[in-house]
Amino acid sequence: MMLKGGVAHYGYPVGILGLHSLYPKPVGHMRNAQTFGFPLLDAIVEGVSPVALSHKPIPPDDVARITRAALNLEAQRVQAIVGSCGYLLPLQEHLSAQLKVPFLSSSLLLLPLLQHLHGDKAVIGILAASASYYDGFDWASLRANPEGVVVRGIPEDSRFWRMIRGNGTVPFDSETIRAEILSAAETLADGCDALLLECTDMSVFAHDIAAKVNLPVYDINAAIAFLHTTACRHAHTLPAQHNPF
Repeated sequence: MMLKGGVAHYGYPVGILGLHSLYPKPVGHMRNAQTFGFPLLDAIVEGVSPVALSHKPIPPDDVARITRAALNLEAQRVQAIVGSCGYLLPLQEHLSAQLKVPFLSSSLLLLPLLQHLHGDKAVIGILAASASYYDGFDWASLRANPEGVVVRGIPEDSRFWRMIRGNGTVPFDSETIRAEILSAAETLADGCDALLLECTDMSVFAHDIAAKVNLPVYDINAAIAFLHTTACRHAHTLPAQHNPF
């Protein structure tokens, strides 16, 4: 076997386009190395934080930094790239056009699939970091039915948002943040058929959310597992056919 060199890292089928965020990321977060049973190559977009991207539109300089980081990940031979923040969604078309490998900017790309899975009359509740960010959002642009979408966010004065804005200076108060997210999820779940976590930081509590609301809960981690399965197909040895004659 002839192996091709030329890159610094090997064996990373999926790359993470990571924003410059320094707050804690416990197990369950996509950027914690122990969350998945396979490695992910995390590339940091220096100088671009989730808070910066929460203000629309994304500045051209930040778009350029994000694009360079994505192309550098692709050059490391990952077979798919996933964004680390839902606020990368506006760059979906731009980055997928730049890259040769699949790019998934946000878990919200799962929305039309979930509407198909749960039926035409299903209501998908989106638990977002900020509900106001999606005021006036054109859900049809995602090929989703706007009438089947409900959005709820986490209060701006919450411990959750203090941690994100603090960017490493505010500790991760797991019990308080868990209670804030579960409270928002419980309120959102009324009348919904499933929940979709828009913010990657919420995946840490996905199990708790599902147990609390007794509904299917989808998130970015499910999308990563899907991409990893596609990128790392395994050959299966079929048993020899038994012929008694």
